[in-house]
Amino acid sequence: MKRFAILVLCLGVLLVPLTGWGAGFQVYVEQGAAALGMGAAFVAKADNPTAIFFNPAGITQLKGTQMTVNYTTALLDMKLKGARNPFATNPNEPAHEDMEDHWAQIPSFYITHQVNKKWFLGFGVFSPYGTMTDWKNDWVGRYNSDKIDLKTYNFNPTIAYKINDKLSIAIGVDYMYSDVTIDKSISYSVVAAGAVNPAFGAYAYQRNFDIDTDIDGDADGWGFNIGLLYQPTKNWSFGVAYRSHIDLDFDGNADYFRHEGVYQLDGMIHMGGGPANLSQMLFPHSDISSDLRLPDTLAFGIMNRSIKNLTLEVDAMWTKWDTYDSLDMEYDNILGHKNFTVRNEKDWDNVWCIRVGAEYQINPCWVARAGYIYDQSPAPNHTRGPELADADRNDVSVGVGYTTPNRKLSIDAAYLISFFSDERSYLSNLSGKYDSTGHVVSVALTYRF
Repeated sequence: MKRFAILVLCLGVLLVPLTGWGAGFQVYVEQGAAALGMGAAFVAKADNPTAIFFNPAGITQLKGTQMTVNYTTALLDMKLKGARNPFATNPNEPAHEDMEDHWAQIPSFYITHQVNKKWFLGFGVFSPYGTMTDWKNDWVGRYNSDKIDLKTYNFNPTIAYKINDKLSIAIGVDYMYSDVTIDKSISYSVVAAGAVNPAFGAYAYQRNFDIDTDIDGDADGWGFNIGLLYQPTKNWSFGVAYRSHIDLDFDGNADYFRHEGVYQLDGMIHMGGGPANLSQMLFPHSDISSDLRLPDTLAFGIMNRSIKNLTLEVDAMWTKWDTYDSLDMEYDNILGHKNFTVRNEKDWDNVWCIRVGAEYQINPCWVARAGYIYDQSPAPNHTRGPELADADRNDVSVGVGYTTPNRKLSIDAAYLISFFSDERSYLSNLSGKYDSTGHVVSVALTYRF
């Protein structure tokens, strides 16, 4: 049995999380199917191995050795209506653009072990942050973003201590690895006019070609998390969970290619990619670096079981997104400049999220779940862009769970739909209104040894 547990643990590590989405670029509700069914209101309940993520003090409720494998897939359906871009072929004609549809894959793995009556251990592999947006290569906003794919891989060992029958505490260490890919276009005419940055000056090439930009980088960082669970009576439970910020120092490279498409030369429309050597002349290969601080989070939960067979929970979570004030990129070599920094203002705000969840025990084997979430967006209108066009949202979730009569195996499934408010972007080079809807589907298997 021990060998089997070790094998499963190794397999869980291989379930590397891919990209999802959340408020800002937080991936929270996707971490467990049972929690998702309750609108991720789980800080005070925390009664399965996904507690390692939601509130690690909850693992003191788990006897023996328990393991959860969770698989979530998410789709963000986004449109930009009335898009206007001064560098487009027809800048005065508003465009309606649809983002490419991609179902993001978000697996996660958790395992807990009871050492004795007081001490408990846990380990989780999950993706707490990530985003993926993918627009068409020739869309009107390609000078802002064609595609961005941010992945995080978090490894979280945890230790919990049961002080008495009412109070438990826990602490964990977070090691995170992240990689990012950014694709966008640069207009030759913008470069020629010095519109990207006045420091670039004027250039000899007065043509309307596009250069495709491909930026890749990776980083890692360390953080910690703590949890507290207080259960004064059998019907009431209170939870607190904190995750620290994590600093990621990205290093990578930027490469430039001719854009194979339509371009304008001397007043005539042509097919192709412009002069073969122009991208290499103006934009040679460059090393890049950038710093990103992922935010602190603080979550509170209250759970009640006063009504027979019914569990109710309300959570509130605060996220310190003001750490994301800008996304600066330092280029080793760009347009003849060495160690040149391009600043991209974000100016995000700290936000709150409210989650309400319910679970009804239909019989000893089956449970039904439902939840509601109000999630504030940290992104202001003046910096909202197509790489992450976030907005306030209202989420509704439903779920179901089945546990075998011998209590060894549980199977959970849940679905959530997100309704984003229609928010306008007032970027100087791309304005319009974003219309988005999100879908999340999650299934999980929990086995108790």
